[in-house]
Amino acid sequence: MIKTALAALVASAVTVAPAATAAPTHADRTDHARAAKGVTGSWKGAVYGDAGGPVGYTAKVRITQRHGKLRGTITYPGICSGTWKFRGKKGGWYTFREVITRGPSPCVSPVSAKAKRVGAKLKVVWREPQTGDTASMKARRT
Repeated sequence: MIKTALAALVASAVTVAPAATAAPTHADRTDHARAAKGVTGSWKGAVYGDAGGPVGYTAKVRITQRHGKLRGTITYPGICSGTWKFRGKKGGWYTFREVITRGPSPCVSPVSAKAKRVGAKLKVVWREPQTGDTASMKARRT
């Protein structure tokens, strides 16, 4: 009797328990797209903390979203420029892989870049994977 009651209880719990690996819903995708709009656009600021670069050099970032996927372009005026390929989102940060495509010297490539909104500004942090050198920028919308 106890065995039968326990089996019935377990069976009923299994049928009402939600699936842990449910596919993302349309609402989930819409929320992600809406959140990504906060980082899309054109941004400009001064880069600090780069051990190999001049203090406060300018960077211009343009982040776009096409077919739900983020991508970007980066320009260091008078120095070099390149592309950002979206890698994912973690802890509020959108992560990208930066690859320099024009004027590669003295620019390091590839590097990781992560961006998130902080109030009205876009905070960007770069990290050079081999040396661990980092740089950051708080950019304003242009």
